[in-house]
Amino acid sequence: MNKRIKEMAVQADGYWEHGDYDPPTYVCFLEEDLVKFVESIVLKCGEIAVHNVSNISTHADGEYVEGLMKEYFGV
Repeated sequence: MNKRIKEMAVQADGYWEHGDYDPPTYVCFLEEDLVKFVESIVLKCGEIAVHNVSNISTHADGEYVEGLMKEYFGV
């Protein structure tokens, strides 16, 4: 699990099963915390899109934003 996603999981109140390993064995969420985690990802993707491309009108613009999102999340 990369650092950025781990930080977002912690912010959404995810907790590590079997201790805080690096990487952890797995992360658990209560249902409402899982919703917070997913919402934080979607909101960050929207923020990246809004702040980097004023008009996504071409395929190249879409690929540029996709690349920024992948870079941010370490994918």
